[in-house]
Amino acid sequence: PKLENLLNPVNTNEGMLDKLEIGPGLREATDLWTLIEYILSSTPPIMLPLMGTCVPSSCSDEDAQQFFNNLHTNIFDDWTGQAVQACTVEEKPPLDAADYCMIVVIACIAAVCIVGTAVDVQSLYSTQGKLSKPGKFTKTILAFSFYTNTTKFLSTRRGSDDLTCLHGLRFLSVTWVLLCHSFEMMMSQNIWNLVDLKQILWKVSLAPVLNGTPSVDTFFTLSGALVAYNLLKELDKRKGKFNYFMFVIHRYLRLTPTYAFVIGLMATLVPYFGNGPNWFALTQDNTICRKYWWHNLLYFNNLVKYDLDLCYSESWYLANDMQFFVLSPLLIYPLWRFKLIGVGTTCLAAIASMVVPAVVAHQLELAPTMIYTIPFKNYYQGFYIKPWNRFGTYVVGIILGYILYLRLKNPAKFKAIPKVVVIVGWILSTFLALGVIFGGMYYFDPENEEETFTSAHSAIYAGIHRQVFSVSIAWIVFACVTGYGGWVNSFLSWKVFMPLGRLTYCMYITSLHLQFIYHRMQPHAAHSSVYNSVYLFFAHLVMSSLVAFLLTTSVETPFMQLEKLLFASQLQPKPTKRISMGAAVSVPEETKDVDEIPK
Repeated sequence: PKLENLLNPVNTNEGMLDKLEIGPGLREATDLWTLIEYILSSTPPIMLPLMGTCVPSSCSDEDAQQFFNNLHTNIFDDWTGQAVQACTVEEKPPLDAADYCMIVVIACIAAVCIVGTAVDVQSLYSTQGKLSKPGKFTKTILAFSFYTNTTKFLSTRRGSDDLTCLHGLRFLSVTWVLLCHSFEMMMSQNIWNLVDLKQILWKVSLAPVLNGTPSVDTFFTLSGALVAYNLLKELDKRKGKFNYFMFVIHRYLRLTPTYAFVIGLMATLVPYFGNGPNWFALTQDNTICRKYWWHNLLYFNNLVKYDLDLCYSESWYLANDMQFFVLSPLLIYPLWRFKLIGVGTTCLAAIASMVVPAVVAHQLELAPTMIYTIPFKNYYQGFYIKPWNRFGTYVVGIILGYILYLRLKNPAKFKAIPKVVVIVGWILSTFLALGVIFGGMYYFDPENEEETFTSAHSAIYAGIHRQVFSVSIAWIVFACVTGYGGWVNSFLSWKVFMPLGRLTYCMYITSLHLQFIYHRMQPHAAHSSVYNSVYLFFAHLVMSSLVAFLLTTSVETPFMQLEKLLFASQLQPKPTKRISMGAAVSVPEETKDVDEIPK
């Protein structure tokens, strides 16, 4: 059909076009050039249309660039096109030394898992039962037993000091993160109905997805709470003695092996997993990781501004969490040793964590939150991932951990909280969380121009909205732990969430790139809609859970066991069992030591 008929479907029989919502600008676009101008004016910058074509394999990037230059000159007159991003070919480059090393690592882990499982199962079904006094070598092999690690993973046994509501909070939060990423992928992939996104991106009903970045702040809050709670208890047991070096080393060894494994995959074999018109984006990530992988493993990649992007974009969270962990004793130890000084220092840190982001956002005229309708590269690398923008939520967690510690020391003071206080707490918590999520949608409205970002209310929102949301999360945890959680605590403490909660770390560090792989290998432009995004979200949730399960049982849990063996001589008598969390991380209860300050 003619373009004019498609855009003005009056008295036509062009399929279902008479039911399309077509705005005035689109109706006036009766030629290709006007249509392109309309699309460009109506499409957010991060989703401008892409153009691709098949060319002979002998053509270089320069040849392709010349082709598009001629196309723009001859057809679109003076319209300026963007540079050619990449040329994708079906042939893969040959494997190099780094690729072969990664293959060897995978093969070794698989082999040890098979041997460890065989030894474990054989000992279980032998006439003697379990192995008697296994040596260190045997323990090392058994650490990779898929059978035992799966049993630990599925365990729903609770310790006497188990903050059970955190299991549900962890898993639901990482699910929320995954849902937000699903919609983000919808916006960043090749789609053919670009103009329709205008209606999607400014829907207030989609606020939990479009303005869902506080989902990650939940983990900062829980991580800070557990670090403070457990460190304060350890200081009690050790009468104030504190080995800072071992504190950091244990944390590093808990997080890094699994993290290094996925970074190694990204830097080597991931480009061989598929192909497609947009596959160059993953190849680009591969190149970045090959160059900057060590930034990630030293946890300072959130402090560097890269030309393109970070190696493993979601890794900014782990860098922040490690930095906060390293600095946390500066606030936590004074709370134990010098109560008034500690409380004062923590309050000052909380105030500073609100003032600094507000001032920076105002001075740089930045958006108060991640807004997909404007270019956000400078916002993302220069503000969003920086520790001074995120530390406030960790401080809220430390305050929560301190309150839970005081409750542990003197439970009588927390047994008789007035009913009015509980009701007001739940109402405020609910309205604060909803206010942060839905209130931020004001800045998504296209009628509010970018000049809004220089306003006082924009700076205030940038400075406090994450901390306010964290206060809401802190109340939920406090109410559930102290017995005022009601059905919320019953739901969050549901035993099903215990094994699911153990997947959160591996889900977080793999789910986004699993979505990348899926979308980048699609050969055709997709149709963007809320239904498609939600549908793909459930598919990605299942796939991410399966991959996380394999990674948890074959890499994360075995290396935690090896860390225990390595520092066995450093361990004190074991305390009651407790959960471990932070960085969207969970450790099976059976694998924890007295030294462990939860991941």
